[in-house]
Formats: sequence, C-alpha cells, structure tokens
Amino acid sequence: MASDGRGSVRAVSPAGGAVVASPFSPVSVRVFPLTHFEILETGEPRILVFIEFRDQWGDSAKGAGVLELQLLRPDPSRAGGEVRALRWEIDLANLERNAALYDPSTRTYRVALKQLPDWLAAMARGEDSGLERVTIAAYFRTVGPDGAASTMRDRFVLVRPDG
Repeated sequence: MASDGRGSVRAVSPAGGAVVASPFSPVSVRVFPLTHFEILETGEPRILVFIEFRDQWGDSAKGAGVLELQLLRPDPSRAGGEVRALRWEIDLANLERNAALYDPSTRTYRVALKQLPDWLAAMARGEDSGLERVTIAAYFRTVGPDGAASTMRDRFVLVRPDG
C-alpha cells in the first residue's frame, strides 16, 4: 500500500492496475437477478451475468479489482454438495475493461460467459442435460473503504429454462 500524497491509499492488484481506497468503494457484491441464459441468433448459448456493487451506504457503486466467477454444479456423491466446473477471472482494475463492462441503465457490470461446454449448452437450450440448476459464485477482490484488502462473495442459482 502506498499514499499518492493526496490522502488516498492505493494497492496494486494482481493484474498490475491500481485499486484506490475511497469512502465510496464497494463493500458488497451481488449476482443480480437479471442473470440468465441467452441463445444468440447463431444458436450459440451463453450466460449473461449481471454483477452489482454497493457502497457502505447501500448505494450502487462501481468497483476496481478482480472479479472471479465460478460455475458450480451439483456433486452427486455428496448430498447438497457442489463441485466447481468452470472459472472465469475478469480484471476490473483495467479501467478500459471496467468501463466497457459497466451497464449504466442497470448500474451493474454485464459479463457474457461464452463457449460453454456441451452439457451447459444443452441446459441453456432447455434440453435434458441431467441438470436442473447450477450455481454462479462471485468473488470480488479489491481494497475496501478503509484501505484494507477485501474479498466479497455472493451466490446465485441459475435454473434450466423450460425447453
């Protein structure tokens, strides 16, 4: 951590960008309920994930840091258990990428997960893939309002659309 001489504290993210502490830094992450499967005109399925950050006053906020999305599928060997099937890492410390992913109309980040494996593509199309649901887990690593490293978490259950 270092000071920029104006009272701000910054930390270097794993991706090499600067993440600045601010009283308006996010303190919570939410996989927003707009998250859904989508089939493109080409027939390619994808998952649109909408991520919402809130500051310490409960207001919508932008955030800089590393967003990790995991797709968890049920583990038949453990009752109620899940296993990580897929993982994506999005560098929101890159300010150009951050701005490109931000959707001002919903005040969320809109992330398209593409090139889904066959079993997930079948589920997205509403076909019988043996799965009725998967879980999206979101982890956001950043610097909190106090300048300390922070990891926020949320989960969202995505169900198979009717075929």
